Parts: sequence; C-alpha cells; structure tokens
Amino acid sequence: MKVIKLFSAVFLLTTFVSCGVRQYARFGSLTSISSRNIDDSKKYVLLKRDATEICYAESDPLNVVMDIILEKYKGEFLRNVKIYISSEKDQGGTNIKLVADVWGLSNPDHLKVGDMVLIKRIGFLEDNIIEAKIIGLKANTVYVEDKSGKKMEVKYDEVTKSKN
Repeated sequence: MKVIKLFSAVFLLTTFVSCGVRQYARFGSLTSISSRNIDDSKKYVLLKRDATEICYAESDPLNVVMDIILEKYKGEFLRNVKIYISSEKDQGGTNIKLVADVWGLSNPDHLKVGDMVLIKRIGFLEDNIIEAKIIGLKANTVYVEDKSGKKMEVKYDEVTKSKN
C-alpha cells in the first residue's frame, strides 16, 4: 500500500511540474544572422552577450524573434546564435527561443564632434545633470568638455544627445 501511495505521489508531482514549464528543443546554431545588409565600412561592437528572447509567431517566427532582439538592444546583426523551438504547438503557431550576441554600431545615437550632450552624474549629496560638448569619440566612450572647461571621458550609455 505504501508503494502505491509513493508511486501516486511521484506521478502527480511529475505531472504538475511538467505542465507548468514549456520545454524547448535545440533546433540549430548559426555563426551570424541578419535581416538586413551589413556595411563592411562601419565599425561594429558587441552590445549584449547572450541576449535571450522568447516569442510566439504564426508565421516566420525566426525573423520575428530576431527583429525583437535587434530592436531591444539597437543592434544590426546577431552572432553565436542558438535557436530553440518548443515541441508544444499553440493554435498553429510556433514558440521560438533565441539566444545570441547582439552586434551594432559603436555610436548608436550617431553622435559627432561638436554635438551637445547631457550627462547625469550621481553625487554624494545630490545628482547633477551636466551639459557638455563632444570633443572626441572612441569605440565605447566619448570625450566631452563641460562649460567650465573640465574634460572627461564617459561611456555612450551615460550621455544623451541634447536638443541644442
């Protein structure tokens, strides 16, 4: 009798656990993938490693999930792509999971020397927003000079292009 109760408990637990989690099977891997042309004259940098996105699509699910990732991280193409497809079918569509490295332009906001930018600096007592002028650009950082003449190097994600 104890064996039957134990078997029933294990069976019910396994059934509940397997119902709540969608299972994905590896479909394939790609070195690089893009839905647009890549310009060899531009410098691309790694924007996000192992970006993961899951989506459901009735048609062309690979393009749909790829476009979602590229828009989310403002990228141009994907590398080291791993594609997973759910074995469960939903209303004729496909659930797809994509894991990839997102590559894009090193200067996503199209900043140039002379542009005015805003920089948020977190201070001990208060936060400051500094307006500065771009005096130089590097692959991952930008050189700026504020109104007092102080020069500093900051990351692209720390600056916002000013309307001025």
